[in-house]
Amino acid sequence: MKHFTKKLALLSLLAGLCGSAWADEVKTSVYSNDFETSSDWAAKGKKDGWTCNPGTTTANTFNSQVIGVGAGTGDMGLVSPSFSFSSDGDEADAEEVTLVDVELKFKMDACTSGKSSGIEFITSDVNINNGYVSSGTPFFSINASASGNGYWGTITVGGENYTSVLNQTGTYENNNLNRNTTGIVVLNVRFDFSTKVATFSLSKADGTAIVKSKSVAFANAAAESLDRIFLHAGKTYGGVTVDDVKVYSVVSDDVETTYTASFSETTGLNPTISIFSDETKETPVVNGLLEDGVTYYYTASLVGYYDYNGSFKVNGENPSVSFAMTAKPTYTYTVNAVDENETQLMTLATVTAYEGETKQLIWSKYINVDGTWYVTSDNNFAVTATETGSKNVVYTTSDIAYFFEMENLTRSGGAYLTETDNSYSNGARLRLSKGSLYYTPALASGVYTLNIGCSNSNSSESEVYIYTRSSDGTLSDKLFTHKAPKGNSTINVEISVPEGCSIAFNGNEGSYNNNARMDYLVLTRVTADVVVTEAGKMESNDKFYATFSSDKNLDFSAVEGLTAYYVTSASKKELSITPVETVPAGTAVLLEGAEAKTYQVPVCPSAAEATGNLLKVSDGTIVGNGTSIFVLGSTEKNGVGFYLKKKDSAIAAGKAYLEIEDDGTGETKSFISLGGDDAVAISNVEAAQGIGILYNLNGQRVAAPVKGGLYIMNGKKMLVK
Repeated sequence: MKHFTKKLALLSLLAGLCGSAWADEVKTSVYSNDFETSSDWAAKGKKDGWTCNPGTTTANTFNSQVIGVGAGTGDMGLVSPSFSFSSDGDEADAEEVTLVDVELKFKMDACTSGKSSGIEFITSDVNINNGYVSSGTPFFSINASASGNGYWGTITVGGENYTSVLNQTGTYENNNLNRNTTGIVVLNVRFDFSTKVATFSLSKADGTAIVKSKSVAFANAAAESLDRIFLHAGKTYGGVTVDDVKVYSVVSDDVETTYTASFSETTGLNPTISIFSDETKETPVVNGLLEDGVTYYYTASLVGYYDYNGSFKVNGENPSVSFAMTAKPTYTYTVNAVDENETQLMTLATVTAYEGETKQLIWSKYINVDGTWYVTSDNNFAVTATETGSKNVVYTTSDIAYFFEMENLTRSGGAYLTETDNSYSNGARLRLSKGSLYYTPALASGVYTLNIGCSNSNSSESEVYIYTRSSDGTLSDKLFTHKAPKGNSTINVEISVPEGCSIAFNGNEGSYNNNARMDYLVLTRVTADVVVTEAGKMESNDKFYATFSSDKNLDFSAVEGLTAYYVTSASKKELSITPVETVPAGTAVLLEGAEAKTYQVPVCPSAAEATGNLLKVSDGTIVGNGTSIFVLGSTEKNGVGFYLKKKDSAIAAGKAYLEIEDDGTGETKSFISLGGDDAVAISNVEAAQGIGILYNLNGQRVAAPVKGGLYIMNGKKMLVK
């Protein structure tokens, strides 16, 4: 007959250590399956994928046949049969079985972002519908969430975070891509349904301890018994496999009076406490329960602090143990961007870490400092730090317009996978997956050269489709298809982007486009060379003039020191000129430059029609017919202006000219000055303000000229129209 000498309660304050130490334990096997011959586990849920049943090779890391759920499983899971507990084989007193031991080996692989994989221990009041626990709460779980396809978010056991100790990189079965995995882990857990406490240990398959002993309260305090075990895997990449599952009922004719310890770190820290029954700390207290009159030894562990080792003795009551931990020294490591003269540009990365802690710092191929882009020639973008130090990375200026790390692009739909390596800018690169859409932020209008380095691990070529995407999500027609051969290749294409649109990479088409890997993209504005020479220098304002036309649409709005004008009216006495920002292809303009040099003028997708412009583009064969032809020139006597074309002289193709009709008076004029005796009409106030110091006819300086006013600049008359 069984009797209880003391009812146990959950008393641990910080360590959460509790349970029962049972005398004369009797362990009775309730269920055992090594899956070598058959499986009595059932699939539950939407059977839209596949399961790993005995005899398959999906989880052959175990070197035995196993059972589990894996990639493509969707909303399906596997459920063990219901367990039936009794003491000494007598089901009549099954309700007195309050201790249950479970042993199993498991392996979990990371899963699709937003999904989770897990092993859940379920009480009889929980239902499973469509592969999910639909009512109640499992009282103990091993769960893995994912931050990206194949990469962990967190791994928890009994609600405790064990990501750092369980995580490792491995190759997912039936798929050669690296994923995060736990590897094979052995779980031993005791469930005490009288105290609602689970005490567990975790070890590697070779016996190396991961967690020696940890006690946690049930997630479901109403749980009265273990009914069954449930496996589920996150869709696409997840995988959960178990082997050698054993379930025992544990009973005893006596229950000894036991005690629990409460631990308090004096500064309020919450370290992990491990209790041992021997001074050498080789024998852990697996259930957290302590015997009277015994001295115990403990270790308090917390990241960033030295382990605290102490001891205490039980003297007829629950002991309270107080201690103070010592913080480890820290070190700081910094990575700096410098120019070729070792001048500091910016700090790329910095970290402060604890003594003995290894940290990796990463940085990008391109950086932007105060609006200027810089690029490094280095091909390694990470450093591992173990102590105080610094590293300088040399950057030089770059003429790019935009730079984006591919893994930071916005994603819509499809699977997601990044790959990490020190040779990737910012430490990672992106895999373009089928069914996905990636796109940059909105860009300024322009024509750009798009440059992306690609690699492809397929046996045949992969395909990358490029579009533009408007702010409402509308994709343009396909602009470009890059057929990447196996191995490495480069996307290098000229692309026109309307204002506010993004560049998009669409993975919705093609059969081999989901293995193109891309590290970063660079956008460089396409420009035209615009030359202004010394020959067009005007002494009165130290500016240089020329005419020009291009076969591309040009944007002069942001070109420092260069202004383009249309001639909007012209007679043999005066000109009116109007500044313009965008110029359509094939249109002649008058240029005014602050220097005699070659300017880089951006090509733009479109430009407003050149209305009212009297300048014409020469095809090399211009002959006047009842008109006078004037071309831009300069003489020592008159300076810069439009001169009457000499008879039989040629106008170079691509240069501009003015064609002015004869007025029938017989009056001839061979020169129209841009700053001579006749008043040069400037079409707006802004243009007048930009060409030099103005004075009114009384000799007073004018800061703000008005339309219709006549002014003097360097002794020349200026009319603002």
